[in-house]
Amino acid sequence: MKITMLGTSGSGKTSYMSAMSELFFYDNVNGYSITNRENDYNGSAFINKGFNQINSIYNKGKFPSGTSSSIIMPLELKYMGQHIIDIDWIDYRGGAIKELALGVETPQNSEIFAALMASDVVMIFVDAAELMVCSNIITARSRVGANEISQLLKLVLRKKHIDIIFILSKADSSIINIKRDFEILKEKIQRIYSNFFNDTNTSIANYPVIPVGAVGYGNVKTTYEWKTNNDGGTTLIFNNTINNFGNVYPVNVSASFACALLKCLDSESNNLTTQADDLAEELKCLSSNFGPVKNLLDILFGSHRRERIYDLREAILESRGELLKLNPHRPQLERIAKTIRIGGQ
Repeated sequence: MKITMLGTSGSGKTSYMSAMSELFFYDNVNGYSITNRENDYNGSAFINKGFNQINSIYNKGKFPSGTSSSIIMPLELKYMGQHIIDIDWIDYRGGAIKELALGVETPQNSEIFAALMASDVVMIFVDAAELMVCSNIITARSRVGANEISQLLKLVLRKKHIDIIFILSKADSSIINIKRDFEILKEKIQRIYSNFFNDTNTSIANYPVIPVGAVGYGNVKTTYEWKTNNDGGTTLIFNNTINNFGNVYPVNVSASFACALLKCLDSESNNLTTQADDLAEELKCLSSNFGPVKNLLDILFGSHRRERIYDLREAILESRGELLKLNPHRPQLERIAKTIRIGGQ
């Protein structure tokens, strides 16, 4: 299963990863946890170091720096310590999105576009504070990277289906009252992604929109100012600090992650069901083609068919076994996904 995060630099992707690591990597949610699946020391050390670096929210009270390079983290989802399924978690650096949308070809861009093409779920990060401050839709569209992200998604959706979740990041900012502003922010997403919705004949009502925060509703003191540049243009500068370091707790991070996992499980279940059906059809055809042995070629081909039939039966059992392993987790993940809070503490 592959989950991809898309958003501009500073849109809250790294803070989300920090919150997710605190909940699932260093702890567990209702028995569910994630760990790295790298067997070698270097691979495990890389992932451990990555989580430790972005965990500054909870061990230092400071928001982590943005992603300087795109990374693919090979993780493993477990329940009560037992393996469930592998997850590739993909975090794009913000600048890579613009390069990919413009068709800038580099070895790394090719690699991350291939990873995006293989994704089951894309989480689009929309900075809620940016939307609140930018009343001009053209400015807001530019600042959250809506044009570039829309272009990327259209390239992918021409070739395959991908589930999309909109993440309203920084919903814990002091300039936002999410209970009051949630519908306003959803309507703004509809407007800034209007080209994407028109091209796909959808609307924001067709996608989950989940407000998230790394430290709790109202626990981020946000100030901002418009600064004039040397060229006469203006730049919007935000400053975010944690109000109460002793009372930090992620909001809707576990629920949004569970939502993404459920969509991945749906995709994986569909793939496994199709695979099992295709294998069963091939098995049926091979089994019905046995006739009387007339010569050496019949013996050779018959032996080959018997080996193929055995392999198909094993593959079918494996696919159905994977389905049986995944399905019991759906009700539990649905319960976690339903814990989304719109407002409150």
